[in-house]
Amino acid sequence: MLNVSSDAAVTPYGRWGAYGASKAALHHLTRIWEQELASSGVRFISLDPGDMDTAMHAAAVPDADTSSLKRPEVAARELPM
Repeated sequence: MLNVSSDAAVTPYGRWGAYGASKAALHHLTRIWEQELASSGVRFISLDPGDMDTAMHAAAVPDADTSSLKRPEVAARELPM
């Protein structure tokens, strides 16, 4: 099971309270499920793909160098399968 997390799970960003809290909860649940279901053979991974070039990121970090950001469609192809 692969859950897509975010650095917002551990780094506080202004106006991202609900998003950060939900990603922190997802990361924590992933760790719990990994322990609870270890004997089932199912692996649980929480992945932070890094800074993405999205409207949400631009609103939170308007001065970011977009040339250093990942494009969502490219990052999706790079996910481990």
